[in-house]
Amino acid sequence: MHELTVILAVSWAAGLTALAGGLAARYERIPDGELKDQVVHGVVGFGGGILLSAVTFALLPEGMEVLDGFTL
Repeated sequence: MHELTVILAVSWAAGLTALAGGLAARYERIPDGELKDQVVHGVVGFGGGILLSAVTFALLPEGMEVLDGFTL
């Protein structure tokens, strides 16, 4: 597949999942309480983990070039 086509397809997929998440948040009907708190905490924790891993994978190669394996 052409590289531009792949980039466009992945970008559209990311945008559609953001739209789907927004629609799910708009129409969710979980009453306030323990279950809703657990769902919100789970989603926030999952999203935070994804962001942390993305930053780590982006910075890891640069850090490996600068530091040796035993530097603390």
